[in-house]
Amino acid sequence: MNVASSSVRQLLQNAFNQWSAVTNLDFIESENHDADIEIIFGGRVHPHRWESCATELGSGILAHAFFPTTGAIHFNTQFFFGSRNEDDFFNTAMHEIGHALGLDHSVNPASIMYPTLVARYSEIPQIDAEKIQLKYGKRDHRSTTFIPKFCNLDKYDAVLYDNSGKLSFISGKYLYSSMTSDKPPISLGEQWPGAPDRLDTAVTIGSHTYLFRDDQVWAFVADKLELGYPRPIRRTFPGLPRHLDAIVHFGSKYLFGFKNEHFWRYNVAQKMVDHSGEVRDFGVSGQIDASVYDEQRNEIIFFKKDLKYVYNCDTLKTTADYSRMDGC
Repeated sequence: MNVASSSVRQLLQNAFNQWSAVTNLDFIESENHDADIEIIFGGRVHPHRWESCATELGSGILAHAFFPTTGAIHFNTQFFFGSRNEDDFFNTAMHEIGHALGLDHSVNPASIMYPTLVARYSEIPQIDAEKIQLKYGKRDHRSTTFIPKFCNLDKYDAVLYDNSGKLSFISGKYLYSSMTSDKPPISLGEQWPGAPDRLDTAVTIGSHTYLFRDDQVWAFVADKLELGYPRPIRRTFPGLPRHLDAIVHFGSKYLFGFKNEHFWRYNVAQKMVDHSGEVRDFGVSGQIDASVYDEQRNEIIFFKKDLKYVYNCDTLKTTADYSRMDGC
């Protein structure tokens, strides 16, 4: 997949808009060669303003940028009209715009200014918003971000126990580790630096926590992103589909992935899918939002909007649970 020429302008506008949303800057497209920021698409040798750029775009470089007041961003057409997708282009554009506005690289993987593309963002992370605001101020009309309390959530994206046995809920950009309504959540990037800003699902297997989004998976040990991640789901869990709705680690042998009305049973030891079926085999109809395995009770709990379905792995029976979560 590559980036369609017709999408480039829209993606660039969106990338500039994300910076404009967090700081007191407005961006206007111009064909004037004296514009504050120059946008160029080229190969290894490419122009810069009225002459040839002194810095080449090497074979492994997606783009480069120049600080103010030079102000320029040069994209490598080898990638963005070849092997890279729109998400890569959008995140690279936000990163390079940050440079063109005066931000240097960050050592924090939760930053859009991290040197390598380890996470995907749909907006500017808070750590970068705070840095750019030190240079240009805050956007005057920007309102405080609304963060819902746990008891007001209408659905969960993932529910998981970490390797210490602590239960956590993920909804949108936030991880809730307490069911009391007065304790605020933390962002996914705070919990796992380098994580995407939103998830499809997540699961803990031993010392590893796996985060799934689209066709990619991230692997963390504690808060450290494992080398070689993110990577396609098919490389780590061959046979599991992309865009999962939920996933659950059952015992030590199996991993169940759920999508739409179907499930796939992944054999952890054999590293293959050895069985598939329908969600209704677990006594639940239709698509689910999240799932988690309770080892003490030997139960799989399915979450669907504000309902819970408890599947007892001993009796093979399912009970609908209409009660609210503890603490709500």
